[in-house]
Amino acid sequence: MPIKNTADIRSQNKKKIIAYLRQEHSTKKVLADQLALSFATVSNLCNTLIEEGILEITSSESSNGGRIP
Repeated sequence: MPIKNTADIRSQNKKKIIAYLRQEHSTKKVLADQLALSFATVSNLCNTLIEEGILEITSSESSNGGRIP
């Protein structure tokens, strides 16, 4: 199926994220690295998937603040 516009790209990227997460749990950073997408793209799409009820956050690592090393 040829990609025609940004909505198609967004849809394809959402499908990539869902397919990846069906195989293993992950962080947004790992998703971005593994799927060759920007962190901002992954973060925005994950937030959309959460709002749509397709994705849920299951756990969170404790943080001391700051950037991930």
